[in-house]
Amino acid sequence: VAGAELDTAPVCFFWSAINGKWLCATAGKIFVYGTLWTEVTTTGVSGVIEFDEFNGYIFAARGTGAAYAHSADGLTWTESNLTDNHANGFFSAPNAAGTANVLWKSGTSEATDTKINELKSNSSGINGGEQWASASYIGDTAADITNIFLVNDNLMIGKKDNLFNYDANGGIHPLMDDLKTSVSTRNFKYVAPWQSAVYFSRGNGLGEITSYNTFASVGALEKTIDIGKVW
Repeated sequence: VAGAELDTAPVCFFWSAINGKWLCATAGKIFVYGTLWTEVTTTGVSGVIEFDEFNGYIFAARGTGAAYAHSADGLTWTESNLTDNHANGFFSAPNAAGTANVLWKSGTSEATDTKINELKSNSSGINGGEQWASASYIGDTAADITNIFLVNDNLMIGKKDNLFNYDANGGIHPLMDDLKTSVSTRNFKYVAPWQSAVYFSRGNGLGEITSYNTFASVGALEKTIDIGKVW
């Protein structure tokens, strides 16, 4: 439907370098922005919670509700038919050995699985490609993975209750055990690199990573202890 209004409230936005346009997911549909928001040509692609791009394809994670989908142009989408086809999020980054870029995904293997702390990689992620690698389990299942990102070429996995580094040998290193006392779905939900640091959401505040394992809380009111504040 050309020039359609969004059917419901936006869930996420994504700038696609592949088609040079904004994508928007609502609970029920995907829209592309030209001069107006336009519903994509493939119907039935609902429940998208996150987008990412890798090797000329856009990927749409749909959590445990449905198989993830991929598209070469952002308009026509295909559901994954790989054996492991559920994802809570994607991230394009080097493999653990640093020899090639791969697509990483977090989440669970299938709709009935409760292992929401799984991390897997794939060289393509599309139908007809290889199957997803065996899972690495990041922390325990009591806390979801909220984000995957890089710090100085180190692969980092943010969770509601900790931050982990996944090293070249497959080792999993917890780095912020203090978050176990401040578990939050907002921990690492938003991550942004800037200059030589990486900034991340930490509860109602903001955190800064200045090297592989150096962290600090930051913000205009961080040192102010005599007033109530919520950021």
